[in-house]
Amino acid sequence: MTDRMEEIFDCYPYASVVETEHRESRCDFCLKLGFSGDQSPSFDETLYSAKDLDDKNLPRPTKLQKCSGCKLTFYCSKKCQKDSWKAYHKIECRCLSRSGENYIPRPEARLLLRIIIRSRNNADLQPNSIRTFNDLISHKENIEKDMKRMDEFKLIIDTLKVFTDSIYELPTPEELLTTFGKMVINTFSIIEDDITLGSGLYLDPSGMDHSCKPSALCSFAGARLRVFKLDERPSTISYIDILQYSTERIEQLEKAYYFNCQCELCSDEQLLNSERGFKCRSSDCDGYIERKNKECSKCDSQMDNNVFQESLTIDEKVGKLICEKYEINREDDCSRIYEICANLLNSVRKTYYKLNRRLAAFHRLYIDVSIGCGKFEELYKSNIFKEFIDSLRLFYGSPHSTIGMILYKQAKIEEYLGELNKAREHYYETLDEFIPYNNHSKFILELMLKTSNLEIEIERLGNIDSWTKRVFLVQTKRTNRKIDKS
Repeated sequence: MTDRMEEIFDCYPYASVVETEHRESRCDFCLKLGFSGDQSPSFDETLYSAKDLDDKNLPRPTKLQKCSGCKLTFYCSKKCQKDSWKAYHKIECRCLSRSGENYIPRPEARLLLRIIIRSRNNADLQPNSIRTFNDLISHKENIEKDMKRMDEFKLIIDTLKVFTDSIYELPTPEELLTTFGKMVINTFSIIEDDITLGSGLYLDPSGMDHSCKPSALCSFAGARLRVFKLDERPSTISYIDILQYSTERIEQLEKAYYFNCQCELCSDEQLLNSERGFKCRSSDCDGYIERKNKECSKCDSQMDNNVFQESLTIDEKVGKLICEKYEINREDDCSRIYEICANLLNSVRKTYYKLNRRLAAFHRLYIDVSIGCGKFEELYKSNIFKEFIDSLRLFYGSPHSTIGMILYKQAKIEEYLGELNKAREHYYETLDEFIPYNNHSKFILELMLKTSNLEIEIERLGNIDSWTKRVFLVQTKRTNRKIDKS
């Protein structure tokens, strides 16, 4: 196993909010996983026995208790309920109670109200925090010129006015805009095991600068955020998805955070050329074709103009497809995009240089829609996992949770298809990517148990005849837990 990584921050949010879809399965204060009401516990009882939970030190699922006032928030413990009440729920509870169980304001509005309540309660500084709420940048002047952001602001404020009417007096419009700016500029998406659980405002980590080649990594366990160093460069994180061309990254950062990115990746002409490069068609050449002159960076060969135009056409199609992916909300959308991806696959492989960022984004899209459509065998045979992971190791470095999650998906599919030895190998590789900075999470503990159980099955299958083995693998496919669609 890789040595543990140096930790920069270990902190909890100044204020946070859970996504509405996870409201009944996550503690409203610490975002710990649990279950409520008639829900089943959040683990597979056929896979994890009570003895397993005890022997492997796995955390037992927690039954969440509903707030007796509003009946809309859930807590894993009396402590979390008391801390939430003290921080902001005392006021929020009255507003929610009046609204009724059928109405919950959007998470952005609830988070803004929670930040307002905390800041008004003289909670400018968190325990053990270096930065204060007043230190946060609001970019108020930029937001006032941003029509899209101002429309968003007005929508949230209109919601809060109705929500808090006669119960809580909101700050002045000027103060509201400043607080809104601090929220949208400094908030983190809380992502655990590839699932977005909610949003949180973290005082110290919010001071970290952006880089498209970050030197630090964020890891969440519920609302707890830990930041780890990846290398010896000054610590930076990425505010956005880095599997985009530099022009797209720069535009997104300008729109969302109001600065022009000048990081080492966006300032290095050679890296910028390679991340948009096309594959050189000369035999035995692993160079890339630069777009500005159509020449190979390695063998100096010139790409035929017709081939170059075909490559541009493929690139445009892939770019539109990746943008469309974010609008998938129905099963037929997923199937349609899968068919387009499958038809484009060979052309994409011929077109892109191995370090082209749009190629990596296509790999990610292909994996997501294949899993979403249940095309596990086709995905396994495509060899996309290896191609994607190889490029991620170059973009992110290793160990990294992004690589770990892709390896985990690969291993689950291999286990489902009965490729147990390959699944075992990739489960172990998953652990190598996660353990250096996350070795006490429920996900890691469950993965270690799963790997241990798989070792036992492989050993058992090695001692039985081929017919029995075949029957066992068919049964495994039928009973295996559903592959994650995240």
